[in-house]
Amino acid sequence: SGNLQGAVDYLRQSAYSKPDSVQVQFYLGLALVDSQRYQEACDIFHEVIRIKPDFADGHFVLGNLYLDKIGDDDKALTHLRKSEKLFAKLGDYHRAAQIRQKLSSRSS
Repeated sequence: SGNLQGAVDYLRQSAYSKPDSVQVQFYLGLALVDSQRYQEACDIFHEVIRIKPDFADGHFVLGNLYLDKIGDDDKALTHLRKSEKLFAKLGDYHRAAQIRQKLSSRSS
């Protein structure tokens, strides 16, 4: 809609009314990323994986945030490794391989 702040506000209200909704929290986190509010987004994605610890996309986005926006390689690698294992467990071997390749390029 072009009104990013309005979307963030709406999603935040939805998150207050449904605090254990993985979907609402996840989309709130994505809206915060789009708003370049990276630390707030990290906080929300931590809430997402608290609610659903085996949520591969939550770990993946959180890992990329730490890697590309926050600059905390240790936390990034922890979440990216976790997402790689979770995607493999789900049978999404293509995503797992992409993450593995990203991880191997970081350790080179």
